[in-house]
Amino acid sequence: KYVHSKFLAEDMRRLGEPAWKVIVDLSVSDDERVRDLAGSVMGQWFPLSEEKIPEIVAALRREPGGWPARALMRIPSEEATKALIDDVARIGGGNQSSFALGARLPEAFPLVFERMEEVDSIKLASGLSEVLSRPAEPENLARRQDIVKWLMAAASNQGKAPAYRRQATGFLLDMG
Repeated sequence: KYVHSKFLAEDMRRLGEPAWKVIVDLSVSDDERVRDLAGSVMGQWFPLSEEKIPEIVAALRREPGGWPARALMRIPSEEATKALIDDVARIGGGNQSSFALGARLPEAFPLVFERMEEVDSIKLASGLSEVLSRPAEPENLARRQDIVKWLMAAASNQGKAPAYRRQATGFLLDMG
């Protein structure tokens, strides 16, 4: 279904910033199909910079859990990670945002836990639990081991609040 968006993104990138602005405008369209395709193209766009984050976030707010999350996934910044966390907290998992956030673990855990302390987010916890409970693919075993190490350290950190340690323990249990 979305194979064509890769080729469309390649063609549009040749047109530069004006083409990006068209994709941004289409990503907040009233037509759901137009938004979906524009978000898919946005997710295939590169290079992406931090300056584009507000436009991508606007598209993600219009299409929660949608393809714009893939664009945020490729911007290595705290602001992009926070936008993914907020989207998963808003709508839960099983979507592009939870996939993209999962790709940022274990590095994103401090921001995730900080957000969980700010709001009681069952959707954020369940969205991450869904990502963590997936079976590990052979190529992801080292990353999964890093996630386990981080969570074990967080669960046993006596300097953190009990709720923080319980959440880390819960995520460890989700991983099986």
